[in-house]
Amino acid sequence: MSKGFLDADRVVIFCCDLQEKFRSSVRYFPAILENANRVLKAAALLDIPVVVTEQYPQGLGKTCTELDISESSVTFEKTQFSMWLDNVRSLFARSVDHCNRNTIVIFGIEVK
Repeated sequence: MSKGFLDADRVVIFCCDLQEKFRSSVRYFPAILENANRVLKAAALLDIPVVVTEQYPQGLGKTCTELDISESSVTFEKTQFSMWLDNVRSLFARSVDHCNRNTIVIFGIEVK
């Protein structure tokens, strides 16, 4: 195992709550979206699964349209201030068991 490098075959990417209503209240939001797009494009090129969460999308809007999440494996709606929901944990456990993907790369806002 090398240190400091990620193995694309072992990674799952988590995109947390990059939604429309946060646009005006989160400092540096355009830069955050730009960097998020870089990660999502790399994930698509490297066939890395992406898990997206949306915090109460009925009130906060969906994931920002600038982000291409069409390649994401799954999108979960949530009402908790955590991305580590039972269904996300279960999905990750299956990816570890079946695909040996045991590394999470997480980005977004309100990440704890």
